[in-house]
Amino acid sequence: MLLLAVREVRRPEKALNWLTISLILPIIGFGFYLITPNPVRIHRSRLTSPR
Repeated sequence: MLLLAVREVRRPEKALNWLTISLILPIIGFGFYLITPNPVRIHRSRLTSPR
């Protein structure tokens, strides 16, 4: 990703922006993955009736 950003982008500020975004977005996405509940577990717990 570093080589692509430096090679394709002419201005260094733009390359730095692309690198920053490409490094931060996966971290934010993984955080959302950990925060959101698993829909399979929710449906299974609602479908079972207490006895």
